[in-house]
Amino acid sequence: MKPHYVLCDLDDAEPGMILSGPVLDRHGETLIAAGAAVTEEMLAMLRARGLERVSVLATPPSEGDLEADCQRVRDRISQLFRNCADQPASGELMQSVLKFRLGEHA
Repeated sequence: MKPHYVLCDLDDAEPGMILSGPVLDRHGETLIAAGAAVTEEMLAMLRARGLERVSVLATPPSEGDLEADCQRVRDRISQLFRNCADQPASGELMQSVLKFRLGEHA
């Protein structure tokens, strides 16, 4: 499945956008936690620190887009296992890979 985030230049970032991951300094220390809403003050602070981009959540995909992504994953996994899916161990592996790729982690 495609991740639903985009790498956004600070010049294009807008207040209200949600960070998809933490913003780290050059030493790996967290400056801003994932899930924080972008503010004007935050953008100014990041620019002052020399950062150029942040990872923000993208507009949520439509149900149709999600289903199309899932179908592409199913089709690709079926193609990869086409010669051995009927074997018990391979069938289990196929189901595990499919669940992983569809984001159905246990």
